[in-house]
Amino acid sequence: MVKNLLKDADIFFANRRPELMQEIGLTAEEAAILKPGIIYCNVSTHGDRGPRAGRPGFDQVAGSVTGMMVFEGDLENPKIPVINVVNDYLVSWIASIGVMAALRKRAKEGGSYRVHVSLSRVALWITSLGIFDKSYVESVANKTPEHAEKKPELFILETAVGTYRGYTDQVHMSETPEYYRTVLVPRGSSQPVWLVR
Repeated sequence: MVKNLLKDADIFFANRRPELMQEIGLTAEEAAILKPGIIYCNVSTHGDRGPRAGRPGFDQVAGSVTGMMVFEGDLENPKIPVINVVNDYLVSWIASIGVMAALRKRAKEGGSYRVHVSLSRVALWITSLGIFDKSYVESVANKTPEHAEKKPELFILETAVGTYRGYTDQVHMSETPEYYRTVLVPRGSSQPVWLVR
């Protein structure tokens, strides 16, 4: 079914282990054979080569192995940042930028392209930008309006499986406003087809 959808796609996104993508025949190379000109985007925990390449994981795993939880806590008591995520938002933004660059290059030169982003590598990049002194942060955080923590915008929807409360987009685009057509549906109720807005 996924391979049938691929034939009408411009962009394919995968966030599964490389071994799984090989098992189902949807590596970047295989996708390009099925759909020449495809932009294949995937996110991994630790990159696509090296001793940890095949290991599964998610945002906080990348934060843990790169030491970010130690910055929030300490060596004896590491902690998740107060926003609960390490780099999930940045990874999706970087992947989107990579996809847009690939689309632009494809428009000029043709070809199929792969965009790959590593959670751990993004976490390392964040730490390379510099870390605030913890005592300074604790002394100014939420002490003045300028340093107040902003509460996220939320939305509430009634769905077929109950009330859902979630975050809105945290970046607002003037030309592409947020749109929530489908939030929660009963498992197995969706057909493998493209949704037309």
